[in-house]
Amino acid sequence: MSCVLFIPFFAPSLPVLLVGQILNGFPWGVFATTAPCYASEVLPTALRTYMTSYTNMCFIIGQLISAGVLKGFSTRQDEWGYRIPFALQWIWPIFLIPAICFAPESPWYLARQNRLEEAERSLQRLQGQKATNINPKRTLATIVYTNNLEEQLSVGTSYWDCFKGFELRRTEIACMCFAGQILSGICFAYNRLVY
Repeated sequence: MSCVLFIPFFAPSLPVLLVGQILNGFPWGVFATTAPCYASEVLPTALRTYMTSYTNMCFIIGQLISAGVLKGFSTRQDEWGYRIPFALQWIWPIFLIPAICFAPESPWYLARQNRLEEAERSLQRLQGQKATNINPKRTLATIVYTNNLEEQLSVGTSYWDCFKGFELRRTEIACMCFAGQILSGICFAYNRLVY
């Protein structure tokens, strides 16, 4: 995403700006799906609800920050009125990339890749040294068993199934929850007609 930000930052025209914004949408979609997934795979059960909700709350906090930034730059008449808000997005990777380097790998992901030794080490790291009553091998066996069961149950399913039967209702609910953040009007809050 940091690389794709160069497109809207240096956009010489509205079509190039649109292309840059569309390309930036793909990483945002990845963030919106992988962050709650990672939190649910890595955190203890008691904390999963809070952290998966917090990842969505971070999007709302980001929208509030962007509203403040856009309010501050909405009076500028030069090209920096739109370039600086894009450039401010390059601040986040300075803090996030080092933090990600220290984040443990998901044992679920490693088990799906059949890297069981690494998954066991990741579980040991996640459970800590003081967790003497938790056996990482037993936890890993549960993960492998659950993963095998999910693979057997997912045979014959496709994305098309999300739009049929009772799954259609789930798809509609999930889409409206994510669309509610955008349809609340934050996208239009600081747009004004320029004549």
